[in-house]
Amino acid sequence: MRISNPHAKPGTKSVQQRIPESTSATRRNQTLQLYDPTVPPPERHFARAPALDTIEGKTIGLLTNGKVNGDVLLIETAALFAARNNCTVIPLFSKNNASAPAPEGKLDEIAEQADFLITAMGD
Repeated sequence: MRISNPHAKPGTKSVQQRIPESTSATRRNQTLQLYDPTVPPPERHFARAPALDTIEGKTIGLLTNGKVNGDVLLIETAALFAARNNCTVIPLFSKNNASAPAPEGKLDEIAEQADFLITAMGD
């Protein structure tokens, strides 16, 4: 077994192991990537947006993750903000993949149009 890969991301190791000749060619050429759980996560520099003084009369952005009923939940919730706080609701945005972050630029696009964002997940 050989453990090394100069191109691997920090915290990962590529492992190649001798596979018996009786194994199919496809399985013999596979590489297994292992993650070292002792490596600290990458340092990230995120900051929260400043809190709004009020939501009265603000514009709401809506972002659904594409799961069933997420859009319904957002629209109903936004309707309450509109009725109670005189908010304007812009059309719904969707990221179409519940397990991935919003596509590059999507949050910036929403931020240009909205004062705050409500996001929800369906199911």
